[in-house]
Amino acid sequence: MLALTNDELSALSSLVGDIRSCYTAGDASSRGFVGTESLRAAGARAVVVLPLWAQRKRFGTLIVAHSRPLQLTGDRVEPLELLADHAAAVLATWLATDDPTETTDVRTGFPFSRRSPEVRPTSPPASQHR
Repeated sequence: MLALTNDELSALSSLVGDIRSCYTAGDASSRGFVGTESLRAAGARAVVVLPLWAQRKRFGTLIVAHSRPLQLTGDRVEPLELLADHAAAVLATWLATDDPTETTDVRTGFPFSRRSPEVRPTSPPASQHR
């Protein structure tokens, strides 16, 4: 990814403004789509571009590249689309917290810190006691 210029990143990102993904069709010798020239020069033969959307906001773009030419189809790209959805939801939640390093697990109610993956040994909030 270091080989991409800001203009190439912008061009790739703009490809998925209104769609779920954009990907190469498996022909590594063809020109590819806009923004992939540097990726091809760096050895990428298959490229998937996915938008990171959550809560009707765009949080970024996920670009996945492989050094082998792959026959990419909707069925093969769909898991990456789901990954992008999940990553965007996590980003949206993280950015929505008052202190992005302190949060509460939505399933358990236990607080934890993003500074450390360890869960703090505290009791759940009073609202979860019955």
